[in-house]
Amino acid sequence: MAITKLIADSITSGAIASTPSFKVMLSSGQNFSNATWTKIQVNTEIWDTDNAFDTSNYKFVVPTGKAGKYRFSFGGYMGSAVDNKIMAFRLYVNDNADNTTYTQHTLAGTSGAIPVSACVLNLSVSDEVCVYFYQDMGGTRSLSSSYMHFEGEKLIS
Repeated sequence: MAITKLIADSITSGAIASTPSFKVMLSSGQNFSNATWTKIQVNTEIWDTDNAFDTSNYKFVVPTGKAGKYRFSFGGYMGSAVDNKIMAFRLYVNDNADNTTYTQHTLAGTSGAIPVSACVLNLSVSDEVCVYFYQDMGGTRSLSSSYMHFEGEKLIS
């Protein structure tokens, strides 16, 4: 009984909480040129436990003392999609494309939804993580602000 209460109290007080954690979204739709990787301008915080997300530069920065494994997830929706074309997301770490986080969706029809994708990265203090988008539909397309999200949290180790 005493151990159970200790664990419950630790979770409630945040002693073993998964922090830092954040969730950000687009404040409005964002346009993306054809066949170009472009940083997604997620600038609306839903939460940010450690003030570690930079909404001016659209990136998460690992705070001092918070190195470790992080889980990130992202997803979105694009209107006016084109059948048999590609929509893709990729995380960039310190301005470099991380090929382990690449998520591509070849459209079947005109539904422009990309299922939520998740990954785990081992990060050091001051590492910067942001999400990029790519589409090859032949012209400029827009991601919907209602569905685009990027979130992450430090895993309890």
